[in-house]
Amino acid sequence: MVKDLSKPEAPQELLAELEKEHIDADVLVNNAGYDIYGNFSETNLHEELEMLQVNITSLTCLTKLFLMKMLKSNSGKILNVSSMVAFIPVPKSSLYAASKSFVLSFSEALATELRGTGITITCLCPGVVQTKFYERGNFPPQSKAAKMRKMDAAKVAKSGFNALKKGKTFVAPGLTNAIFGFSPRLSRSVARYMFSKVMGE
Repeated sequence: MVKDLSKPEAPQELLAELEKEHIDADVLVNNAGYDIYGNFSETNLHEELEMLQVNITSLTCLTKLFLMKMLKSNSGKILNVSSMVAFIPVPKSSLYAASKSFVLSFSEALATELRGTGITITCLCPGVVQTKFYERGNFPPQSKAAKMRKMDAAKVAKSGFNALKKGKTFVAPGLTNAIFGFSPRLSRSVARYMFSKVMGE
């Protein structure tokens, strides 16, 4: 099944096709996402809104739709792919970084909400990965980002899969990424715990 997630109707259409084929998915991987390189004042608004549809809105819709079905069986796993840029503002990738911050925050909060339900949410935050990401985002070949050493995509996928199986909330493949993500993760975990108490958990 192939769907263009930049179209608002795509998530519902995907679920409808699965139901038509009597397929009950107990694992959802939200991996679709891309960047648009450039100064915000110079990039194309329509293209950026489509990117946000893919990176945020479709991910949210798919998570909601599949989660509702998972709750009926008290079983399921969801893997949302964010990025290490979720922790920092990134000039020339401002909307992309912000969208990945959304994915991380959303995933962590949802993981807390779903404790005890039999459903787990895992957020994968890779660094630079060997894919067509930079070509798709129109990064200049001479840019530092495009020239950075990249992790093997298969290894990143395996790291995410292993974390998903174990029900971990967060995984950052690679030692450097794990260290980089530890400090903000610690403060976020404390804040999440405090707010869960305030909100009645």
